Amino acid sequence: MKPIILFLFFFPATLLAYNFDYYQLVLQWPRTYCWDKNNCIDYPQNFTIHGLWPTCFTGCSPRSCYGSQNGPPWVDPGKPYTLNLSWISSETFQTLEEEWPDLLGNDESFWGRQWYMHGTCSGNSVEDYFNNALILKRGVDLLSFLEKGGIMPGDSSYQLVTTIKQAIKKETGYEPHLWCKPEGPNQLLLEVSICFDSSHLKIMSCPKALQRLKSACSSNLMTSFPKKMDTVNDTEHMDTGTDTDTEWEDDISCMQPEQGAKSDSPEPAPEPNDKSDSKSVHARFSYFFSGFIFPILSIRLLFY
Repeated sequence: MKPIILFLFFFPATLLAYNFDYYQLVLQWPRTYCWDKNNCIDYPQNFTIHGLWPTCFTGCSPRSCYGSQNGPPWVDPGKPYTLNLSWISSETFQTLEEEWPDLLGNDESFWGRQWYMHGTCSGNSVEDYFNNALILKRGVDLLSFLEKGGIMPGDSSYQLVTTIKQAIKKETGYEPHLWCKPEGPNQLLLEVSICFDSSHLKIMSCPKALQRLKSACSSNLMTSFPKKMDTVNDTEHMDTGTDTDTEWEDDISCMQPEQGAKSDSPEPAPEPNDKSDSKSVHARFSYFFSGFIFPILSIRLLFY
């Protein structure tokens, strides 16, 4: 009995964190992101990382997992997100600047938001969370995949969503998920999600449940892959007014399926919870129970 008691004593709080089924490695196309913005200051010539998002088969994504031992016991979404750079190595920091830049120039705030919103639900340390995303990104050369399929940035012709997916699937062996931005009667390719299983980080086809979400590319609309933006002076199509689209990620990462939507997982998926207050209470209770009650009970039983 004592081995069981000792196990309970050392039972980590993160084992009671939110469950999820797979990761989305979300890669954004800078030209589309900056299409209607006048405050982009960085213009990479390739896809960059938006985030690595733990996701459930239902399409629901846990966010801001309070009680993670890898971050604060709770997070106030109303406060600016900051990332303590002492949590990551200088080598990782340098690579983040190259592969995971904030196109508006607020790198540390962008990384902090991704960590607190998604990384705290991954069960990883800060360093491991960012490193995993960087490693996965190195194995996915989206621009090359699309060009091999005859889909070039700036091509005046519009593409079917299925054509873009097939070009990527031909190289990876698995179907991606596409996110788009409306543009008149058509749409612009904004981001591509490449999905990986949560256990071994092996690539997999993205579940169809994602297609029900708000910013998923519509299969009924033609899709444009805008040309690369070479310099700060390349202002064609850019809005000269105030940027009002700073919460685009909120549109595509809330991950709440439509009412009555069913999981396309072969096994029952966790029920989505769209009430942040309930999440907060549940997570704080889990943190308190595993961090305080378990040790107290274990100590009492040890001397029983």
